[in-house]
Amino acid sequence: MHPDLSGCLRIKQNLILQTSKPNIKIAAILTCFNRKEKTIACIEQLKNQVSHGVDLSVIVTDDGSTDGTADAISKRWNDVTVLFGDGNLYWTRGMRLAMDFAMVQKVDFIWWVNDDTMMDSDALSRMLSVFTDKKTSESDAPIIVGAIRDEKSQKLTYGGFLHTNPVIHPLRFQFLPVSDTPQRCDVFNGNCVLIPAKVVETIGPLDTASIHSTGDFEYALRARKFGFEAWVVPNYVGRCSRNPEKGTWKDMSLSLLKRYKLLFSTKGIPVSQRFHYYKKHGGPFWIFIFPLVYFRPIMMSVQHVFSTRNSS
Repeated sequence: MHPDLSGCLRIKQNLILQTSKPNIKIAAILTCFNRKEKTIACIEQLKNQVSHGVDLSVIVTDDGSTDGTADAISKRWNDVTVLFGDGNLYWTRGMRLAMDFAMVQKVDFIWWVNDDTMMDSDALSRMLSVFTDKKTSESDAPIIVGAIRDEKSQKLTYGGFLHTNPVIHPLRFQFLPVSDTPQRCDVFNGNCVLIPAKVVETIGPLDTASIHSTGDFEYALRARKFGFEAWVVPNYVGRCSRNPEKGTWKDMSLSLLKRYKLLFSTKGIPVSQRFHYYKKHGGPFWIFIFPLVYFRPIMMSVQHVFSTRNSS
């Protein structure tokens, strides 16, 4: 080869090495229990994400499923990591296990996903776009939240929330309506959340004292205290129906005693979990607000009686 040509080739190669960027490493994490069909469908949607310049891995915590979920995942994909629980991890501890595993892999982002949430094919690319748009010198690691819609009604089911009265009741929130532009939120559901690794390195992982129902809100509040912003992506990024009230402490067809048992259960509002959450984030009046929810089954029963009488 002519000396001048070989020199030009080396310069061109050096320029390519200098200008090319490594792919962004993202770990999508989810926890599951006996919802094989939904879990498989959810992973399928993650695998179908259209986002260039991204290395996307999937990490699943199978918390003791007996329906063959883990085997079905392993047979279908050899690049999906499955971690195992004993059936007592529930959402927060299951996600914590996957989160800790992902951070060891030196990822750039962790993507929280609920296994019953079906992502649109452009969900990840749109979230990354908002991250790039909102990343500034003052806020270099914004958390990005995806709003989720009901497949039938097309109404908002999960997403971001705003404080209603941050002074008197810092743990009361209202849904943030979907918009055509990014919106800042105070807390968020864990169905679809893109969290920069820097956030995890700064504030730590999920708080396992919040076993099931408050793990996502607690993490959002902690991130906010450390100065990290959270932004909701414009429009919807996926589909998921609200959890039904049937069979829960809100189910008015059940006896009051049964509803109280469900209220105090792990998937309800156990006292130790609520006490920890309110003491940590409930503000100066937390001790007065903390017990109020435990009167709700009685109040709901009274309201039900009056509404039944009025309709008869």
